[in-house]
Amino acid sequence: MTPADRSANAVRDDQRAVRATLLALCLHAQGRLEAAEHEYRQVLDVELELLGSRHPETLLTRANLLLLQSACGRGDEAALDEVYRQQCEVLGRELHETRATRSRQTNRGTRPWRRRPGRPGDRPRVSA
Repeated sequence: MTPADRSANAVRDDQRAVRATLLALCLHAQGRLEAAEHEYRQVLDVELELLGSRHPETLLTRANLLLLQSACGRGDEAALDEVYRQQCEVLGRELHETRATRSRQTNRGTRPWRRRPGRPGDRPRVSA
């Protein structure tokens, strides 16, 4: 496989991850938790491969997945604490994403957290 082919595959994988993220957020917000969990897992696999485990997008997906599992009674507090700790290291304690993770963890909210538009590191919007 040529470098151009690898690059094209990475772009396609990222576009799929963007669409799957949007779908997971919608499913999560609608209470369709099993389907949302499936989508979050697919997104997380792609993000881990393309972005790495400490990238802000990967941390956000991990947080949403762990919060969803917590809402289903399968929460892993240690894993969620670790994601929060990593977000503090990577993003800082005062960034909205970090505060949102802690707030959702504390309040056991079932709604997913979405990044505010126009923030650094945002993924481009994908039209259907």
